[in-house]
Amino acid sequence: MTNDDTVASCQWLCEMVAHQMGLSVDQVHPQMRLVGDLGMDSLELQSLLMAIEDALDVIPQGTQLQRVMTVSDLHTLVLQLVDAKRH
Repeated sequence: MTNDDTVASCQWLCEMVAHQMGLSVDQVHPQMRLVGDLGMDSLELQSLLMAIEDALDVIPQGTQLQRVMTVSDLHTLVLQLVDAKRH
């Protein structure tokens, strides 16, 4: 995934989360909590992080993930990591 507009949009992450959780894309929204709303467990989160790493060559680490509650939070963190990698 290299298109900057695609990465900037949260849609790609909603699609990844939907695929990971066996949901349709229209069931996943940026404001949804990964654990509370989507029921994601630690193994599913780890698998999602690996998919993000494969797609963008960045991976959020433990302390960075402590503040991630929603799909949007994770998207913001990934954008920060992609930006830091570029500079």
